[in-house]
Amino acid sequence: MVGGLIGDCNGIDGVTIDEVQTVINIFLGDEPLATCPAADASGDGTVDITEMQNAMNNHLQITP
Repeated sequence: MVGGLIGDCNGIDGVTIDEVQTVINIFLGDEPLATCPAADASGDGTVDITEMQNAMNNHLQITP
């Protein structure tokens, strides 16, 4: 991920609850990372628990 918010799948400068659910599904292995590359802040090809929490924080507009 380059710039932007972790979890902002559509790139519109905000993280919706639907995008958070997508990040959770990627974390659980139920959806491919290609569904939301913005979920992978580290760029390692996976979504870890910290990236999932950061997506939720971005949804709630809390600084992680």
